[in-house]
Amino acid sequence: MNFTRNLKMGMSGNDVLYIKKKLFDLGYFAKNVKQITSKAFRKDTYNAVIFFQGRNQDKYGRNLKADGIIGQLTWDAIEKVHEQEITTKPDEPIDNNILKKIDSYTHISRVKREKIKADLRGVSELRQQICIEILNYAYDQDVPGNVRALYMIGANLYNKDLRLNIPTESDIRS
Repeated sequence: MNFTRNLKMGMSGNDVLYIKKKLFDLGYFAKNVKQITSKAFRKDTYNAVIFFQGRNQDKYGRNLKADGIIGQLTWDAIEKVHEQEITTKPDEPIDNNILKKIDSYTHISRVKREKIKADLRGVSELRQQICIEILNYAYDQDVPGNVRALYMIGANLYNKDLRLNIPTESDIRS
């Protein structure tokens, strides 16, 4: 589907349903939203759009304006991020260099390193790279030694639902 109009709260249509499903696939809806069936742009969609806009950039590398309106730039960004996410197959192996890097992080227990490797299967290479860079500063309470910690815009490596939470490039820049 192509962009044909700005989408905002109160609107409905097949284009609203289409873009809502993309935002849902990317994990931008609240956790209590279990599926997308409505063609209506309501408060839950507005919140998902604001969340997406606050974490992503337009095709020119500028932070998206977090206004809750899906204009051409936001539409294109959603399409791009969604395409990046689905192009990596879940069973696609992780690059050997990334595996070696994770194995070198002895400040993270072996059990947790294996869990991290499993979580990184099926995400884009960019997200894998971001994650392993952040892990360099992670603090694992199960491993004795010097405390290493990174506070990054309040982000955690894992969401409360135990899904991998990987900051975007724009998160890191900000």
